[in-house]
Amino acid sequence: MIDVYSLEFIFGLLSTIIIVVCMFLKTRENILLLKLVSDVTWILAFLVQGALSGTIAMTFTMLRTFFGRNFVELKSIGIFLWIISSILTFYFWTGFYDIFSLLGLTFVTIAVYVKNPKNVKIFFILSSISWGFYGYFIGYFEIIIFEFFITLAGFINMYLSRRMPIKSCETMTSGNNLN
Repeated sequence: MIDVYSLEFIFGLLSTIIIVVCMFLKTRENILLLKLVSDVTWILAFLVQGALSGTIAMTFTMLRTFFGRNFVELKSIGIFLWIISSILTFYFWTGFYDIFSLLGLTFVTIAVYVKNPKNVKIFFILSSISWGFYGYFIGYFEIIIFEFFITLAGFINMYLSRRMPIKSCETMTSGNNLN
C-alpha cells in the first residue's frame, strides 16, 4: 500500500508536479530550472527514505542538470558526471532491471545538454519511461504512478504543440475551379 502521508511520497509528488509543469514550458532554460528544483526534491525524498544509492544518483543528476543548464557548451562535465553515475550504478547493481536506471540517467544527461526545448522534453519522456520500468521491477509502485503522469504530460504537450501545415486559400480553391 502506498503511504501518501509519508515525507518520501510528498517529496516525490512535489517533484512529479514540477516535472509535469516543465513539460508545458516553452524555453529550455525554464524547463531546466524547474528540473533542477525537481532534482533537489528527489534528493530529499531519497534522504528521507534512507536510500543512499538513490541520494547519490540524484545528486549527480542535479549536478548534470545544473551544468547542462548553465554551461551547455561544456558537455565534457556532463559526460564526466554520467561516467561517475554509471560506475555507481554498476557498483550498486542488483539485477538486470538496473539497466533501466542506467538508461534513465543516460536520457536525462542527454536532455540537459540538447538545445531545443522539444528535444529536452522528448528525452525527459524517454527517461520517464525507463524509470517507470525500473520502478516496476523493484516494486516501487509510487515511481510508476509518478512517471506515468510525467510521460502522459509529455505526450499531451507534444500533441498540443504539433504544427499542422496551413493551406493557403489559393491551394484550396485551385482544385475546385469550375471554369
